[in-house]
Amino acid sequence: MSQQPLVSIIIASYNTYPFIKNAIESVLKQTYRNIELIVIDGGSSDQTIKILESFDRTFQMTNGKSQRSYFWISEKDKGIADAFNKGVTMAHGDYLYFLGADDVLKTSTVIEEMMKGVDIKKDMILCGRIDRISRRKKYSVVYTTNIFFHPLLFLYKMALPHQGIFMHKDVFKTCGRFNLHYTYAMDYDLLLRAYQRYSHICLKDVTVAGWREGGIGKDRLYEILDEYHRIRTNNHIAPLWILNIVHFLVLIRYIVPEKLHKLSRYLCGIPTDIKRWVIRCEKVLDYIRRNNAFQMVPFRIIWSASMLLYMWLTKTTITIHLWNGKQLMLFPGNALTSFFLYTDIPDRKEIFFLRNHCQNDTIFIDIGANIGSYAICLADAAQSVIAIEPFPLVAKRCKQNFHLNHIPIKNVHEIALGAHNTTARFTKNLGETQNHMTYTIDNTFACKSQTLDTFMQKHSLSKEYSYVMNIDVEGGECDLVRGASHFLKSRRVYAIVYESFGNNAFWMKTTLKKFGFTVRLLSDHNYCAVRN
Repeated sequence: MSQQPLVSIIIASYNTYPFIKNAIESVLKQTYRNIELIVIDGGSSDQTIKILESFDRTFQMTNGKSQRSYFWISEKDKGIADAFNKGVTMAHGDYLYFLGADDVLKTSTVIEEMMKGVDIKKDMILCGRIDRISRRKKYSVVYTTNIFFHPLLFLYKMALPHQGIFMHKDVFKTCGRFNLHYTYAMDYDLLLRAYQRYSHICLKDVTVAGWREGGIGKDRLYEILDEYHRIRTNNHIAPLWILNIVHFLVLIRYIVPEKLHKLSRYLCGIPTDIKRWVIRCEKVLDYIRRNNAFQMVPFRIIWSASMLLYMWLTKTTITIHLWNGKQLMLFPGNALTSFFLYTDIPDRKEIFFLRNHCQNDTIFIDIGANIGSYAICLADAAQSVIAIEPFPLVAKRCKQNFHLNHIPIKNVHEIALGAHNTTARFTKNLGETQNHMTYTIDNTFACKSQTLDTFMQKHSLSKEYSYVMNIDVEGGECDLVRGASHFLKSRRVYAIVYESFGNNAFWMKTTLKKFGFTVRLLSDHNYCAVRN
């Protein structure tokens, strides 16, 4: 049996208590035997040193069962690049991996999976996925990077995630080490130099680490973008005029939303309507930036603004062609219309999650269908689609989209679904996507309401079919599930996507588990439930 490659894991730290403990423990848990851990501390003044000392004995105890070794030093350095270079000097490994002091290896088998099948003479650069952990107020959102690489990506960003990269020791011998002149993007500089020498990247479908946003680059956007531009220029990866254009586009993508965000903070003394407009523009630009490829952002901004202005001035609809061969009619004044102009597929994760659970006998039920966008996006994947929308004008628009795609308009039902067979009242002045069920009388309208169990029985939807569902009922999801107990028990419901907030989210998760579903957060406040 061939010798396992030695993997040197290098951690640079400075006042990283208590996160450093989790990082080291994630290394200790690895099933891969041939590991050395090197921690380069910059002279921490918090509890970091005590944590490092506490692991001395732990590694001595595990050394008898494995080939692991542990070294650490604590002394002043010249920054992260200097600390990394000290780690490179101390490392004996065939492959070097740099783990952030506040990051963790995702599972106990990460190193084993990354080293599996590696050709130590050929594979100079290995790379897997990472989970990017974004802290938003009181909760964290995890984004998993795509395992995709193209050399053109180097033009504007770190094309491979630093926390997912394993570099062969020969890379540092032939390409040099981290450049001390760079503060934020020294990894980008090294990767550019390495790729020019070793163009073969071994991509592995393994989530290597959880990377916590923030760190030294927090609130340093200008400096980071300027450093990226200097690195691109110094490495001559393209003609200077192209690099200048790329830098300009990068500034548009990142700086404009940030400027609007700052502007919105200083608008206390001007009319509320203007403040709302600026804040909305900030959110729209951020949405376009996050949901489009880099090179498409300027086009999306111009095109969506032009189309929205055209629809507002002429009060006419436009029809767009969707990626699945269907068409969707967009209506002036409808908020959902805007999102289909901002990106090709709004709610991409939700739609493809539902499509992946469709079979030949699947009926898709879209509850709170709006203009029918979900149903149209799933029309080619399911045997049949049903839309339920209580608002008369919106239901009419949904029928227009069904007719446009040759779907029977009788599949659009202008009713509400709830906990009882009764009459429900809805707000009517909050916009087509924000109106919701209410118990007041002023500025509301009455609508027939029935349970989902009654609806299924009335329309004779057979047990022979399987079902997937989307529930977007603006806070009424709990009442809907209360009226769907028989349906959830007796039918083959494979998957559900629903939007929920606060206490409703907890109740929904607990209740769906009782019906045999596994529930997880899909994006922001959208959840997915899969039948076990």
